[in-house]
Amino acid sequence: MKPQLLSFLATSLFMLGFQSITAESFTTGGFTYTTTSATTASVTAESVTAGGTGEVTIPATVTYNGTTYTVTGIYDWAFHNKGVTSISIPDACTNIGVGAFDGTTWYNNQADGMVYIGKVAYKYKGTMANDTTIAIKAGTLALANYVFEGCTTLESVSIPNSVTRIGEFAFRGCTALTSITIPSSVTTIGNSAFSGCTGLTNVVIPSSISTINSNVFFRCTGLTGVSIPGSVKTICSYAFKDCTSLNPLNVPSTVTTISVEAFSNVPNVKYSGSATGSPWGASSITY
Repeated sequence: MKPQLLSFLATSLFMLGFQSITAESFTTGGFTYTTTSATTASVTAESVTAGGTGEVTIPATVTYNGTTYTVTGIYDWAFHNKGVTSISIPDACTNIGVGAFDGTTWYNNQADGMVYIGKVAYKYKGTMANDTTIAIKAGTLALANYVFEGCTTLESVSIPNSVTRIGEFAFRGCTALTSITIPSSVTTIGNSAFSGCTGLTNVVIPSSISTINSNVFFRCTGLTGVSIPGSVKTICSYAFKDCTSLNPLNVPSTVTTISVEAFSNVPNVKYSGSATGSPWGASSITY
């Protein structure tokens, strides 16, 4: 089980994008939900009256106070250690938090290897062999938060062009990961997705990405090349912190927002855009 601090951090990051609205919780149909936008909601827990056992079927939409919300996520530890025997989730439910189904009867019955929930790659179960290569199955829509976190023997991953979301902390600490191709279908790369991947040397960010989230490449000390497309408008705090082998990091002028310490300890950044706050922690910056 992850330390409570990590659980708190992941939950905080899960909600980070939704601070502009007032989140509201409600219970209906056996589940407790929290709104995450004006039109979306996530499952936070199974209600006490549901009993915590048997089949779990998450609806595609849920209506509360006259508003219909699309169910897009399941919170950290939502069904942890409950007697869930089967799970069905809608395609839109791609943001699955850490430990959401760990310890359930369903999870305990899964064979070692990649575990999927619907069209989401949930996590790798069991001991991973050295120099492991994994191919995510075709039709997968998302990689869950923490899916490969701490898998220090994972060397490469093949991601199909159906995946739209790479979850928070998805590859954190995968120190042997040397090769990954992010397909053009991916529109979101979660906070800290590749943090601590010290073996990564080159990454091409697809033009489907508009925001590089916080800590995405934090402490990727082996990274010597990153291709940032013109589609990127925002680079969040600490995105490239401690990427000490990036010399230089070329940032396109189309980027208009760069947050605090985005390039902390990067030897050299080349950027000629309009964002304010230079040098954003970089050792040097060339315009």
